[in-house]
Amino acid sequence: KILDEAAIILSPNDDGFFHDLDKSTNSVLEEIEISNHVIRRTATDDHGTKWIILTESDFMLLVSLIDKFSMRISELNLGPRMIAAVFKGEFKGTKSYWICNYRTSRYYPFVPTGSNRRDYESEMAIAEMFRINSIPVESPQNWYPLWNAPL
Repeated sequence: KILDEAAIILSPNDDGFFHDLDKSTNSVLEEIEISNHVIRRTATDDHGTKWIILTESDFMLLVSLIDKFSMRISELNLGPRMIAAVFKGEFKGTKSYWICNYRTSRYYPFVPTGSNRRDYESEMAIAEMFRINSIPVESPQNWYPLWNAPL
């Protein structure tokens, strides 16, 4: 089950977009004509990676938001700075993440179970659900964890 939060992960550089990420995020949302009821926040993780986090209770609208936002970032010539889109989920009562690697346009699951521990069995089950639903799946050796994700 997908929850109501998703994020775009960016590797910052000296572009003005990153100088005031909150302002830049709001500007992009206005440009793509997103309604004001969408909750947004930004975060920086332990690696200095920037997260633009959007909250929307309608899953299809959330997917559309992430897609439109990503396209706009790409139009701003920041496409190479985009690392992944991340959807927060729940699998068998456990927190999970569904991650789209922007470089390969393939998805992979991440199910953290504690401090630097993950549930590979659940990840494999989620990956199989992706395949059944014709969602392209990243090769398991490229399933990178998102420890301490701000999402």
